[in-house]
Order: sequence, then C-alpha cells, then structure tokens
Amino acid sequence: MNHPLVSIIIPCYNVEAYLNQSLESALAQTYSHIEIICVDNGSSDGTMDILKSYEVEGKVQVLHQPVKGAPAARNMGWKASTGSWIQFLDADDRLAPEKISHQMELIKGQAEEVPFVAASALKGNPETEQWKRWGVEAELWKGLLDNRLGNTCANLFNRHYLEEVRGWNENLKSSQEYDLMFRIMQQNDGVLLDDKAELTKIRSGREGAISSADVEGNKHRFLALVARICLHMKAQKSKEYAKLDQDYFDGLYERIRLNTIHGYPDSLQFFKSILPKGFKPSKATYDGPLFQFLFNTFGFSIADSFQRLKNRVKR
Repeated sequence: MNHPLVSIIIPCYNVEAYLNQSLESALAQTYSHIEIICVDNGSSDGTMDILKSYEVEGKVQVLHQPVKGAPAARNMGWKASTGSWIQFLDADDRLAPEKISHQMELIKGQAEEVPFVAASALKGNPETEQWKRWGVEAELWKGLLDNRLGNTCANLFNRHYLEEVRGWNENLKSSQEYDLMFRIMQQNDGVLLDDKAELTKIRSGREGAISSADVEGNKHRFLALVARICLHMKAQKSKEYAKLDQDYFDGLYERIRLNTIHGYPDSLQFFKSILPKGFKPSKATYDGPLFQFLFNTFGFSIADSFQRLKNRVKR
C-alpha cells in the first residue's frame, strides 16, 4: 500500500481541560489516511460531552470501558482499529500537523522491517510555552536502559509487532511504554530514530498523574525493567552490553543501592542481573566505610544484608 492507514488511539480520563487541543491536533494531521479512536476510561467530568460532540460530527469513533487505566484503554483502542500503523496520543498532549506524515515518510520502503519509530519530543507547559527537549539515544539498547528511546506519543508503532507482543501490559503502574518497547525489540530491534522533537509536545506534571504521585515506586519498577533488559542483553546482545562502560555501571549501581535504602527487597537480584560479573564500583556515593569493607571482603550480598539491618534499626 502506498498510503497505509494510521490509527490514532486516544485514551481519555477526566481530561476536559485539555481534550479539545489534543483532538484538534489529531484532526489537523496533514497525512490524510487516518482514523481516530477515543476510549473513555470512566470519566466523571465533561470529557464524554466533548467526545460525543466529535462523534456526532463523524470525526472520531468513541469507545467506553470502566476505569482500568491508560494501558487497558490503549489496548481496547488499537484492537478495535484497522490501521497498519498505530499512533498513541494521550489526551493532554499534542501532535504537530506534519508529525505522522513525516514519520510515514521515514519508514517508506521499509515498513515491514521497522517495529516502531522512536522519536524525540518537547516536554513542558503548553500554557507558558516553556519546553525542554527530550531527545533519543543513538545506541538503541542504551536508549532503552536510559529512558531515552522516545515515548508513548512521540513514537509510531507497527501494528504487526503490537500483535506479536499482545500490546500493553495492563498490570504495570508505570514504565509501560518501555516495557512495551523492550518486548517489541526482543522480536526486532531494527528501530528507526526520529530527532524532530518539535513534532510532539508532552504536558508534564499534570495533577494526579502516577508519575508525580509515586516517585519511588516508579524508580523501583523501572529498575526491575532495567534488570530484565540487561539479562536479555547479556544473553542475546552481548556486543551492545559490552559497550556499557564503568561510569555507566557505577550509575546503575547507585540506583541499586538506593533501592535498598528505600526498603525494596530485591537489590541482590538486581545486582546480579544488571551488573557484570566481578563488578566493583569506582565511586560509591551511598556506601559508608563499613559497607565498603563488607562488600570488598564478603561480597555484595553480605553488605546488602548489613544495610537492611541498619535500616530496621533506624526505624
């Protein structure tokens, strides 16, 4: 097909203040072969009134489900769609008019081989028009580890690979997009990069978002995902894993140490999964002299057990 259909999937939950702008950005796409599917996720504000007005005009298809979260809404939307490519759009974010046409041009002639386009974006406040660039990492697997391989709305997904991995994990509370990308990259890591950040604008810090409500939980969930990615890289992508240097592993080690300090029980598992065999930190921000002695003498397991005992005594 010269002009594959692109399905724009918009999950909606109590977004009456932002929804019009998001929908209008979808409708303004210069790529004409699109369909727009909105999934109301049990909204209790005026979201449904806005959706109904667009539905009556024949501009969008509206689906409904009880409150199950954005991943469930996205799954319902893309499964009901007919597009070969899927554009997910959160209802408080916006796309530039040429976003989809630009990315469809990027994949032209190689669509079947591309699992998704990973794109830069602008993140900030649309009211003040203050934006910070959220770029993509050229090393794909490092980008996946660093949370720098695009995001839900900036990226464009090949339907075939969504079907292969059965879509979004509806049980995760955060890191859902990187979990999805990881599972897709296990099938095919031929990801295309798109550095035009101005094509997607992401609203940051919306009140009530889980990203601001459970910061430590988010960090733990992402560290668990990093552990899964590193295990895969060690087994299947050893060359990419070998590119990660001491400084990089020092940073991951500090995240593992914070995991213990914050009371999560799986630091030893993360240490073994993420770090190379025989790893010793060249810097240790959170390690006191006694911890360093125990680590160097008896290994991380004993030192980590000491840290947990220390945590309990403090409580």
